[in-house]
Amino acid sequence: MPTIHHWRKKNCSQIEFVKFMAIAGCVTLASCGNLGKSYSQIDPPGAEREIKAHNGYFALKDVAPGVAKLVMRSEGISSSVRFSTSVSAAPCEEFVASGTVVDKGHGVLLPRIAKLTPGREFVEKQLTPDQPVQVRAHSTWAGTSAGMTSFGSCGSVVLGFTPLANRAYLARFVNSDNRCQLVIEDATNPDVPVAVDARAIAGCSKF
Repeated sequence: MPTIHHWRKKNCSQIEFVKFMAIAGCVTLASCGNLGKSYSQIDPPGAEREIKAHNGYFALKDVAPGVAKLVMRSEGISSSVRFSTSVSAAPCEEFVASGTVVDKGHGVLLPRIAKLTPGREFVEKQLTPDQPVQVRAHSTWAGTSAGMTSFGSCGSVVLGFTPLANRAYLARFVNSDNRCQLVIEDATNPDVPVAVDARAIAGCSKF
């Protein structure tokens, strides 16, 4: 089950920062007639292609026989999310960094605007079937709006589950309404992901 955390922030709010980024992206549009519209509203088929091309959709469809795969990504504001995993039998021990990802806004911003954000949009890791794994995520963000610099963080959030052979799993770190949560799904069919019965693990350090 997902574990929900609240954002810790200073100065201007997360919402103000998101509005600033949205306005900054809109003013670069070729046509002012599209001001305030997301790319999904302007070109739904194109937006769907962009989303799938950058969110690990095709990585989930490519699983080596006899193993399991985990794809990790962020969803929400353009925050930096650090993932790590552990196969230790002890909670919160022996985590190994998997990588840092960021949601660039594909499907919301025009493709040429979304590409301006640096970083990876997802990371993937091969898992050993039937070996319990802990997944840890921690997010930070920073930005400037109206001359004010804002910072925030959320997590760490840790979930544990046991992968099965020939399955693909998706770990989604979701940022919404000043809260964050980690969700793990069986996404062997990425068009119809199914929630995994993951256990929340409390008390782990950030990194």
